Amino acid sequence: MSINRRKFLKASAAAVLTLPLAGTFSKAFAAGSSYTLKIGNSFPSAHPLNVRLKEAAKAVEAKTNGQLKVRIFADSALGSDSDMMSQVRSGALDAVCTSLLFFESLEPSANIAGLGFGYKNYDTVWAAWDGDVGHYVRQRLSKLGITPLEKPGTTDSVRLPTTCTRLRPLGISPG
Repeated sequence: MSINRRKFLKASAAAVLTLPLAGTFSKAFAAGSSYTLKIGNSFPSAHPLNVRLKEAAKAVEAKTNGQLKVRIFADSALGSDSDMMSQVRSGALDAVCTSLLFFESLEPSANIAGLGFGYKNYDTVWAAWDGDVGHYVRQRLSKLGITPLEKPGTTDSVRLPTTCTRLRPLGISPG
């Protein structure tokens, strides 16, 4: 499998999910309890998404003094994306990293992410997804109980699209 810059940037967005939450979880686990956050995806272990998730998992575990661990299930180890979504709904899995296009059957507006020639350049892509278009799609998905990342962050001065979606609340408020 060939990995280019675009695939790398798209896949790296998931790493952003876990790092900002580390401080929140360390407060939540002050009483000494622990939790293992389980994240599944269908990308190969060597894929940049999984490389970054592993780095993020180590950082989260260190920052929470081992009270929050992140376990990554790559290579479709838990089944297809559909299988993993079912596991999220049942509570066996906490999050699944997949393409936004996966949700098209649940919410047709998610298909707008696949309009490769719908934007004249990357600046208009990021402006749309950080603006009204992204807000609309995230709002529609949220009504279905799907919680996409609002603004994943930046890497190498390039905006990253949302690729990791948390579907089941952990009962810990990120505020």
